[in-house]
Amino acid sequence: MQQFPQRLFYNIDHWYNLSRYMDSLKTPDIMAQRDYIYDRRAHYPDGLPANPFIQCGLEPLSIYSATVNEMLLQSNEEKIRVFPAIPDGWATAFKLRARRAFMVASERKADGSIPGIWIESLKGIECKVQNPWSCSKISVWEIGKKPLKLKYKTGKNHMIAFKTEENHQYNILPGGCHPKNQSQTTYSSRQNNEAKHFYEATIGKGKDF
Repeated sequence: MQQFPQRLFYNIDHWYNLSRYMDSLKTPDIMAQRDYIYDRRAHYPDGLPANPFIQCGLEPLSIYSATVNEMLLQSNEEKIRVFPAIPDGWATAFKLRARRAFMVASERKADGSIPGIWIESLKGIECKVQNPWSCSKISVWEIGKKPLKLKYKTGKNHMIAFKTEENHQYNILPGGCHPKNQSQTTYSSRQNNEAKHFYEATIGKGKDF
């Protein structure tokens, strides 16, 4: 996958067909995906060596990033959807920008439960959200020194809508939850100093100069 320290990718697709070992492997699309990079004997059918003509580009990195973002948050059709395409068993959280000038943050537990949705309105536009708790009752709160419970409208397919003010923050909570009783998860990170490997695929690369 990623072959350069400046984050450029090789556009690897069907080029494993150039592998000299393709016919002898059960899963050549995985095991021989990079032979044309490391095996200097790999050639095109007309005899030209494959290695000097490898194409690199930035497109794969942007595609991966966009895919992950769309799994966590979608805001098409003027409607915010949280975790629309997350596999079962994934525990994850995000803070991302949505269309119509909203910042959105939420968390999903490994059991699929969602404690709440945090929204900051940057332009004071009406906020529309797909209710991730399906038919369960929810509450919408404006966050301030004293949380203020707001009225909201309901629409088709469990959509809710409520008015916002510019640069104000809001919580959408399931059931009878109150903002003061919500616990906040703190995530930590560490600098990534080495490549990650998954079978024959690699993401990241150390400096080689």
